[in-house]
Amino acid sequence: MSLTLYAIDTEGIFQNVTNQAAWSSIDPTTVTVTPGVARAVRGGIVDVIASYGGLTTTARIIAINAGQPVILRLLPESDRRAGTTSQARAMLGTTLDVTPQAAWSSSDSAVLTVTGGAVTHRAPGTAAVTATYNNTSATYYVSVPPITSLPPLP
Repeated sequence: MSLTLYAIDTEGIFQNVTNQAAWSSIDPTTVTVTPGVARAVRGGIVDVIASYGGLTTTARIIAINAGQPVILRLLPESDRRAGTTSQARAMLGTTLDVTPQAAWSSSDSAVLTVTGGAVTHRAPGTAAVTATYNNTSATYYVSVPPITSLPPLP
């Protein structure tokens, strides 16, 4: 399973820091992790930790069996400014898309809303997006950057 870590600077610019981050698994007998890749050793639920620049975040991975995670959350690189929409996916393993069947929620509807995996960025801030399928949840965080500059007046 692919893992990507982004850092956001004070100007709201996203940078992929996957290979610069320190990665670890709470339980390497269930899931092992190297920069950008998590592999199931056996079935179970485990948190993967990524640290970069003094900050730490976690991602929960649920594995059915060796090599195959149950739910994979993806939010492709896209424009995340207020007023835009991007698509999240909930996957079983690497091939079965359960996005339409998953229940989606946002921790802060003022920052973003989510319906059927469509994430609408409403205002600057950070909120958690959660997908739930078969009593299993996966959560990730989305940052909507502030507007940093306006075009010059004519």
